[in-house]
Amino acid sequence: MSINDASFPPTSTKNDRVKRYVGFFAGCLMASISGTGYMFSSFAPELKETMGYSQTEINLVGTIMMVSGYASSIFIGTFYDKAGARITAATSAVFLFIGYFLLYLASRHLFWSDAVVVGLFLSLASLGSNGSYTVGLAGNIKNFPTKSRGVAVGVLAGFYGLSAAIFTKIYQNTFSPDEVQLFRFLSITLAAVCLGAGMFVFTIKTDDQEDTINVHAAEKAPLVPEGGAMHIHMHGKGLDLSPLSLIRNREFWLLAVTFLCITGPGLTVIGNLGSLAIALGADSTTQNDLVIVLSVANFSGRMIFGVLSDIFARRVSRPFFLLVS
Repeated sequence: MSINDASFPPTSTKNDRVKRYVGFFAGCLMASISGTGYMFSSFAPELKETMGYSQTEINLVGTIMMVSGYASSIFIGTFYDKAGARITAATSAVFLFIGYFLLYLASRHLFWSDAVVVGLFLSLASLGSNGSYTVGLAGNIKNFPTKSRGVAVGVLAGFYGLSAAIFTKIYQNTFSPDEVQLFRFLSITLAAVCLGAGMFVFTIKTDDQEDTINVHAAEKAPLVPEGGAMHIHMHGKGLDLSPLSLIRNREFWLLAVTFLCITGPGLTVIGNLGSLAIALGADSTTQNDLVIVLSVANFSGRMIFGVLSDIFARRVSRPFFLLVS
């Protein structure tokens, strides 16, 4: 299933289509800078040496970054709903700059360099990355008809997965093994791209976009109903869940625990891949190459399942692909 003009309703104006594709391109840019947390293992051994950390301390830094980044998702989503794409993008750019620039200062021993504090600096950067990805994804997902939405999400999520490969390659060819200059580069580049691209994310209502309803008893509505649609449905309409209603929903916790069990081990490997490679006798080039290979595989999986979910949407339920993964 490709994203082409024939996929859109005949009532879409030319101006809407231009905005749609400009916004999609901007969203891809934002997604491509949002996964730099996945490259942690590519510079972790060098950061450990620069800071004089033990293996336990560098693992603590990565854990703080990962936990805070994912835990902030619900707050970022709520902020986006209230503030909109541009304010969220601007705020995320500030967090990206502050987080990586403080890390740059700490790695030059010009600021606090305790492992917990450095983990908090990376948490700020992770918060900004989360916001950038939220703007790129949420700002585009409703701009495409339902039958093309899986491809759109797959492309955006794919660029998020590819982000680590892009910036690890830049690090490998330009800065390695000087991770200090990498942090300064990231602070400026990521903030600039997030701020600039965020100004071009538009939300356009498509003709087949489902009306949303607000239900106070939302905790009783299934996230994955018997009909098999992945998004929430009630009497043919989309269900607009508040954060409080969401956490009361049993199917939400089913999905949350499922994702935790699926992604948890993977994140553990991602965060420690560099250290594992060094421990097995690999050099820094091999260490970075492993991160790139993992990132490309991440990109491929997101793209493939996004396309397949659209192609087979009428034959199997979208949760089926979660089972396959």
